[in-house]
Amino acid sequence: MIGILNAYECDSPPQSYQLQYSKMLLEFIRESIPGLPARMYRIAHGEWPSSVSDCTGWIITGSSKNTIDKDLWILKLSQFIQECHRQKHQLVGICFGHQIIAQALGGRVDQSRLGWGVGAHTFSVTTQKPWMTPFRSKITLFFSHRYQVMQLPREATLIAKNDFCPIQMYMVNQHIFCMQGHPEFTAEFTKSRMKSRIDELGKELYKSAKKTLIQPSNSKIIASWIKNFLTRSF
Repeated sequence: MIGILNAYECDSPPQSYQLQYSKMLLEFIRESIPGLPARMYRIAHGEWPSSVSDCTGWIITGSSKNTIDKDLWILKLSQFIQECHRQKHQLVGICFGHQIIAQALGGRVDQSRLGWGVGAHTFSVTTQKPWMTPFRSKITLFFSHRYQVMQLPREATLIAKNDFCPIQMYMVNQHIFCMQGHPEFTAEFTKSRMKSRIDELGKELYKSAKKTLIQPSNSKIIASWIKNFLTRSF
């Protein structure tokens, strides 16, 4: 069983977009890992596994929170990550998950001097791994982030990058795989989140980012990579 540590439902009660995200995420997981059951834990609401061994692998989602926030559940999540790392459990991080894993293991996360990364962005895969099937050296995903991983943990290996976000993907040994982009996002959901933040983004960035959404996301390719990685199909 795969455990989903849902950091997106972080308000009490959850806002409608957060509930929409959870539904979208479950659909993505069912498509990416067919036949393998998944359980969702709403960790910001106190729903936690009893141990890191409760599931065979874990996914940490995105969040509207930042890794520097002092919420108790974020601190507890960092401890959970550290224990997963010690026991070498398979772990995948997406956006906030990508950032909190890096931070928990000694890396550094900070606000980007380039501002928000929104819309569709393409990045280069710099290191090919056996579980990256089907392989593609250029990947396009939808993005919604202002913070980035600025420094990798000591044991991590960079595997994808672009100019806007030099640490797009990384691995730690053979049990942690993280990405800044959102393979689970649809174009419609991405547009909705950008529209809700138009005051922060500014009208010009919103308009230019909205135009990028005509680009297809390579979410199915990344879904295959996640499935292969979590099930150790390599």
